[in-house]
Amino acid sequence: MTQGVFEIMRMAASQPVDAAKAAYLKQRGDNAAIRTILQGCFHPAIQFALPDDLPPYSEGDPVSVETRLYSMIKRFDIFVHGGRPVASQAKREMIFIETLESIHPLDAKIVVNMVQKKDPYPGITIEVAREAFPELIPPAEEVEALKETIVKPELELKVEKVNAPQFNIAPNADLMPEGQSQQLVGLVEEAEKALTPLGEALQTDPTLFAAYNLIINETKIGNNTIQKPMAITYAKATKILQRLEELGVVGKKGVGGKRIVNANVI
Repeated sequence: MTQGVFEIMRMAASQPVDAAKAAYLKQRGDNAAIRTILQGCFHPAIQFALPDDLPPYSEGDPVSVETRLYSMIKRFDIFVHGGRPVASQAKREMIFIETLESIHPLDAKIVVNMVQKKDPYPGITIEVAREAFPELIPPAEEVEALKETIVKPELELKVEKVNAPQFNIAPNADLMPEGQSQQLVGLVEEAEKALTPLGEALQTDPTLFAAYNLIINETKIGNNTIQKPMAITYAKATKILQRLEELGVVGKKGVGGKRIVNANVI
């Protein structure tokens, strides 16, 4: 019976010494998935084109998906700088979230650790990985030298323009008598002076306004609440929610990346 990636990592980590852990990985884990994950975790030249923050995702059903990561590993070149191109950064992040949600939850944690350049599993260190597969990871001194020269590229934050509704009114249309129109202008000017910081922000920022409209009927929201509908990146969604937090619309990020919507402000 084929073991899943998390099962191989768990059994290797349970061995008493590093040499035994490496031997187990070499014996049972000499495959593309294990090799890709170990190299992604520990090779400094491999940089991921994904946000550093843990993406909000829902854990998938663990039943019958123990080995699914083996078939998903072929898409991982989408997630690295210099890898297979995708239409936009938002698309790349959506594919990553879909990948996490389709594999075993314990494999998803291993993949997140890889993207964050951490040990894939407690006890599976760079020393263990190098001993098991020395051709995958440079020697220690080379790793440290590479870390000093490598600068992680900035993510391409391509933001789609959100257009506010337009009204087709002729410029010279006689909408109301001049006296009433002047009175209305005065009322509008007074209203603009009385705008709250939230009102002013929503009036001047169409993207913020679009996000506000997506959350006003919710009690708890996360990045996904606005990221997918607005077709923006995870990083952009984070900035928008941080701005809404400053304006008192949502609370601070809590467990699972969720925020409480302030009904009093909405």
